[in-house]
Amino acid sequence: MPGPAADVVIVGGGSAGSVLAARLSQHPHRSVTLLEAGPDWRPADAAAEIRSLNPGLVIGKQKFDDLQYPSLRARRTREQEPELLWRGRGMGGSSTINGILAIRALPEDHDEWRVPGWSWQDVLPGYRMLETEHDFGADPWHGTEGPLPIFRIPQERWGAVDGALRDAALGIGYGWCPDHNAPEGEGVSPYAINGDPVREERVTTNDAYLEPARDRPNLRIVGDALVDRVVIDGGRAVGVRVRLDGEWTTVEGGEIVLCAGAVHSPAILMRSGIGPGLAVDLPVGEHLQDHPVVFAVIPLKDEAQPATPFDRHTNVCLRYTSGLAHAGRNDMMIVGMNRTPIAPVGLVGVWINQCFSEGRLRLASPDPGLDPVIDEEMVSDERDRVRIVDGLRRVIDLVTSDAVEAITAGPLLDRWMQPFPAPDATDDALAAFALRAASDAQHICGTARMGTGSDAVVDSDCRVKGVDALRVVDASVFPSVPRANTHLMVLAIAEIIARRGTFAGG
Repeated sequence: MPGPAADVVIVGGGSAGSVLAARLSQHPHRSVTLLEAGPDWRPADAAAEIRSLNPGLVIGKQKFDDLQYPSLRARRTREQEPELLWRGRGMGGSSTINGILAIRALPEDHDEWRVPGWSWQDVLPGYRMLETEHDFGADPWHGTEGPLPIFRIPQERWGAVDGALRDAALGIGYGWCPDHNAPEGEGVSPYAINGDPVREERVTTNDAYLEPARDRPNLRIVGDALVDRVVIDGGRAVGVRVRLDGEWTTVEGGEIVLCAGAVHSPAILMRSGIGPGLAVDLPVGEHLQDHPVVFAVIPLKDEAQPATPFDRHTNVCLRYTSGLAHAGRNDMMIVGMNRTPIAPVGLVGVWINQCFSEGRLRLASPDPGLDPVIDEEMVSDERDRVRIVDGLRRVIDLVTSDAVEAITAGPLLDRWMQPFPAPDATDDALAAFALRAASDAQHICGTARMGTGSDAVVDSDCRVKGVDALRVVDASVFPSVPRANTHLMVLAIAEIIARRGTFAGG
């Protein structure tokens, strides 16, 4: 039998879905059903590892398989075999397992989309609405009344790699930027994190958005609800086919909103007959982007090791402008880590903030229980190749500085614990190394692109072209990967869409 009808059915209880469920259900006469493939959980029941500011206690750990996709794989470059792709599931989605890095996109990222209604000035209110900024709240571009608290760990409590990277970068001549979320500025910055500044704990979107909304009679939250496809009747989305308690049923809705993330939203679209060469022929799964990152592994001296397993894994980043390949401001970033999830070592790596390479996602099978096939095609564009080579040379300058060598216990390694390239490596050798060693920053996006042209899947209101009453609201719709971690952009987009007042039941 069909499930109970709702004005709006939201598929995916991750970052975007949590925002939309909470905001849309503020209207007392609008009924909202939220379906999440993973488990529903209450903040009061969260394990200490989830609350920790160190995500390495959760990601990739079998104990928390129900909060991630342990079999999801992606091929990062053409030179690599597919490897695990970390994505969250369960209420809160990837905000439950991510690095808790609250860094905004640049104004140019939004302006260069050239999509009506999504310029920097259009989206800035969304960034302000989502946050309570504890360090720079007096600045006009920040918010002080949002559900998500944002703060920075004081420098005197940074880890050894944090401090060494800061000192090395400032010594080389990079500048200091106290707030990377200000509209201007580049250089060394303390990482803003979305966490409770008093308890110093992770704050997920389940905590910040869903928990305060749970008692509303017009909001139904359902976990362990695997969605197969959207049910379309006469060109209009009327429900979703979903597995509940082991049985397939249809949950009807006046409007369907996919918030299942940049991997699973496009998969649902394609299983629904929306995609390349399908009944609704749209470029779903194309234009996939992420931030490629290449690390130098630093064996740490005993005194440079984190004091406890709960210590923060990273507190500092270095944004810079390469001036290469006609890229824009802050097109590159260097990051350090005091620890990794898999070994007691430090890392210093470079990632391409402004990417030109694009990959793709396709179905492996019509079975919704099987993960899609992902080819990220990282560093396939020559403009990315040139800048990753330059970035690796900058990393070499940093890791061979006195500040970093003072905490280093042995030769530098790559991520397979083999020797890292020497300072005299050729450009070709560094480019080949990047193709072998590049990983991703867990910022997959762009698989159901927003825009006005033929390369777009959704319009400026996130409505799927050619199908009424169906939207996608998550990182899938980014026209391009921002020059920043993607979490805050996802939240800002959801905040803006929720306030446009065009949803069923409003």
